[in-house]
Amino acid sequence: KRAVVIDDPSNPGGFCVKPRITETEYKAKKQKAPWDFKKSIFAPWRFEGTKAYVAAFNADWPHTKVHKFLKEKQDQDDAAEGLRQHYGEVLRLYRRCCASSGDGSTTPGVSMPVCLDLLVSAGLLDDQYCRMADVDTMFIAARVREKGADKRPFAMKAGDTLLRFQFLEFLIRVSVARFVRTKEVGSPSEGLALLVRWLEPQVKPLTGDLEDFLQSFHTEACDTVLRQHEVLLGSVYRMNSGRWSKPGEDRMMCCKEFEAVLSGADYFNDAFPGRDVTYAFSMGMQLYPDELYNLDFAQMTFLEFLHGLGASVYLRREPGPLAGRLSSLMADLAAWHNVGGLLRSLRGSPS
Repeated sequence: KRAVVIDDPSNPGGFCVKPRITETEYKAKKQKAPWDFKKSIFAPWRFEGTKAYVAAFNADWPHTKVHKFLKEKQDQDDAAEGLRQHYGEVLRLYRRCCASSGDGSTTPGVSMPVCLDLLVSAGLLDDQYCRMADVDTMFIAARVREKGADKRPFAMKAGDTLLRFQFLEFLIRVSVARFVRTKEVGSPSEGLALLVRWLEPQVKPLTGDLEDFLQSFHTEACDTVLRQHEVLLGSVYRMNSGRWSKPGEDRMMCCKEFEAVLSGADYFNDAFPGRDVTYAFSMGMQLYPDELYNLDFAQMTFLEFLHGLGASVYLRREPGPLAGRLSSLMADLAAWHNVGGLLRSLRGSPS
């Protein structure tokens, strides 16, 4: 054993022998500071909650046309309050329906077939006021933009899908037709609450996915993996961003660019097929109150890109800790990125 002779603090003029510890042993024994989310790579992440939902609701509600089918101000206010109470659940549903409505090549929106499938699967159609033809009519009515509305142009081109505020209006129309007009409930807020309960089998797995993913991803182990590969990830992000960016704007990553990254790493499997890339993309995005006048809600920042990659790993549904599987993805990305760099250098070399 190693030892060292030192002055004896209890016997002036004397000496004593103590065990000697090396610097490596000292550092190993030194107590490690506990991991702190606020100092991690995830620190800027904006968690969803009441404050974020209120801001998004306040941005959406003025654009709805609830006054067209709820004539009394009291009913309009009641519908607004009902939507506030269930905004989180409706938002989860909207995002999943968006993911099922397109391939990510355009800005998010919910298609008519997806809306119809949602109501059919929940058993919400009836033979009175919520027939298939009625659903089509309510979809079209929700999609129409009111002439007297805000004249500012939307950042995206309006298509044949429902934007977020239009999807909210569609669900209110359905709840009124299905539950208020049939006298099953006495108010729009009660109708919306009942609609959400009918849709719970669709909403609950979405909420569970997001909560379980964030809990598994926001860990010291995943933070360590991402920090170790931060240079690689930054390079991959920069090389695959900017398709929708205008000159002078920060380059951000749209869904098709995100898909190209995963395709390059050959990362899709039976549990996570290519068609689910839009779902992984949406799980990686934070909530933006404004989804009308800028495109930030449809493009990933670098932080959101990291979360999108984590969501892709999660959705493969493979066994083992998420951090270990995330590390495997880093290896796949590195191999793809290195091959791409070699090909680019070869194309640029003189013949």
